Amino acid sequence: MREAPFQPGKLALEDLQGYRAVFREPVRFPYRGHEIVSVPPPSSGGLTLGSMLGVLEGEDVRKLKPGTVDEIELLARAGAVAFADRNAYLGDQDWSPDLDMRALLKADHVKARREAALALRPGERATPGGRPPAASAGAAREGENTTHISIIDAARNVVACTTTLEHGMGSGLVVPGRGFLLNNELTDFDLETASGPNALDPVRGPRRTGRGHEKTVGGKRPRSSMTPLIVFRNGKPCLSAGCPGGSRIIGIMAQLLVNVIDHQMDVQQAINAPRVNAQNGPLSLEVLYPKRAALEEALRQRGWKVQTQTPWYEAWGGAQGIRVRPDGTLEGGADPRREGAARGY
Repeated sequence: MREAPFQPGKLALEDLQGYRAVFREPVRFPYRGHEIVSVPPPSSGGLTLGSMLGVLEGEDVRKLKPGTVDEIELLARAGAVAFADRNAYLGDQDWSPDLDMRALLKADHVKARREAALALRPGERATPGGRPPAASAGAAREGENTTHISIIDAARNVVACTTTLEHGMGSGLVVPGRGFLLNNELTDFDLETASGPNALDPVRGPRRTGRGHEKTVGGKRPRSSMTPLIVFRNGKPCLSAGCPGGSRIIGIMAQLLVNVIDHQMDVQQAINAPRVNAQNGPLSLEVLYPKRAALEEALRQRGWKVQTQTPWYEAWGGAQGIRVRPDGTLEGGADPRREGAARGY
C-alpha cells in the first residue's frame, strides 16, 4: 500500500506547545423541577438548549400528544427564537468580552423570548432578542462524525462525554506511530468570507454579519453544537445523555428531555421517537414519523414551511442515554439510527 503524500499546513510545534485546555463553569438551568447541566461556550449547545426549554416550560407540553402537529409547532417556535440568538451571539466567550452569553438564560430574557416565540406567524423567521449585557470581568449543520458516551457507575458517578472529528475521518491525517486521526474542526469557521457559509453550516445568518464568531483567528476556538448533559432531581443525578448530529444535536436533546420529563417515556422510547428539525427556517420531519406526509401537509396548511427529507437516518443523530429510575436501578438506551449499545456490568 502506497503511503499518502505529506501535506504541510500552518500548524507549528509552537502552536501545540502553547495550547491549553480551559476549564469552564457548566451551564445550569431549570426545567419542570429538574436542573439541567450542560456545556458552556464555545459550544452553543447548553445555552441554546436552555433557551428552547425556557420557551417550552411556559406551556403545558404534557397535554400535547407526542408527534402531533401541535407539539411539532411548539418545538418549531422554540427552535426559531433559540437559534436566532445562537447564530447572533454565541461563540468563543474569550473573544467576546463585550457581552455576557449566559445572560440569554436570565429570567427576563427567557420570558421575552417565550413571548416572541408564541407571537411568531407560522413560517416566519425569528430575529435575535435584545443584545446581552457586557460580560463581567473574568467571565446549520456541523460535523457528521461525532461520538457520545454516557456512563453511570455503581457509586452513581456520572459522565456525559461528546467528542468529534468533524468531517468523515476528520482531516484524513493519522498521527504517525500513534494511530489516531486529527480532526478538522476548524471548518466550523467560515472558509470563504465573513459573510459566507462554512463547510458544514451553509445557512447565512446574523452571526455572519455581526459578531464575527465565524472568522478564523489564531487562538480562537470554533463554535460547536455538542450538548452532553446531566439532569439532576432533588440534587441527585437522574439522567445522562448526549448525541452526535451537528447543529441538529440541540433540538434532538430538547426532544429527548421533553419525551422523558413531560411524556414519561423510558430512555429507549424517548430516543426512538421521531424527530423534527427546527432551526429558524423550514422544518423537516424524520421519515420515522407515522403518517409523515399528512403531518407535513397539516403544517403547511397552518403556514409552516416544510422540507421533504430523504431517509438518511444518520442526519438525525445517534442519541445515547442512561436514566436512574426512582427505585435506584439504571435504564439505558442506544439510538438505532447509528452504531451504539446500552450495556450494564
